[in-house]
Amino acid sequence: MARRPRALIATISLMVCAGAANAQSAQNPPGFYVGAGLGDATPQGAFHDPYSPFLDSSSGHELGWNALVGIRPFRWVGGELQYLDFGHSHVGSSILEYGPAGTDIFYGGDGHTDAAAAFAVAYLPLPRRISWLDVFGKVGVAQTWTHFSYSLNYPDVYPCVPNSNPLIAPVCTQLGRASGNVNTHETDLAYGGGLQVHFGAFAVRAEYQSLDSKFGNPALLSVGVTWTL
Repeated sequence: MARRPRALIATISLMVCAGAANAQSAQNPPGFYVGAGLGDATPQGAFHDPYSPFLDSSSGHELGWNALVGIRPFRWVGGELQYLDFGHSHVGSSILEYGPAGTDIFYGGDGHTDAAAAFAVAYLPLPRRISWLDVFGKVGVAQTWTHFSYSLNYPDVYPCVPNSNPLIAPVCTQLGRASGNVNTHETDLAYGGGLQVHFGAFAVRAEYQSLDSKFGNPALLSVGVTWTL
């Protein structure tokens, strides 16, 4: 499944670049622009079990998308505000051994990661005869939200609740079967790059974007369109 989105993105990008070779009259206008993209997402690579230090890898590649608004006041410099959806992830089941019984089972979980990012964008200074083409890099900061739901059975785990009286020992009870949700919110470094081809105010872009998260590095490889207002 992971190869098909990437092959589609590569094919579309090649077709766009080939068509643009004949678009000698295309311009590269500065100003405000809006856009959206769709592509192959890699969700966050780890899930933190709330009852233990257990980490597991999420599986596969998913469908992701983004939406953006940007400004390009100068030919070589601009900025973007972007929403990124990295799709859904799945954590498989695992048998754990936290005690002598060795019967602790993590049944699995499902997650979803999205982010709001602000980027500074720099454009490669290309000759004016190919002004229909942009090659750009971007770096910025993102607010990342991840939601996980899970289910498990840990008969060997005994969470403890502190007593209001410090002279009395905490109350520890067997966890057993449990399910719930884990929500994380963090500030991450965001970065990426790509290329875009202009047809007047309309442009087609292919880009890669990723976040430097402590739970893994969600990424999105996408093909999208922008429109300069």
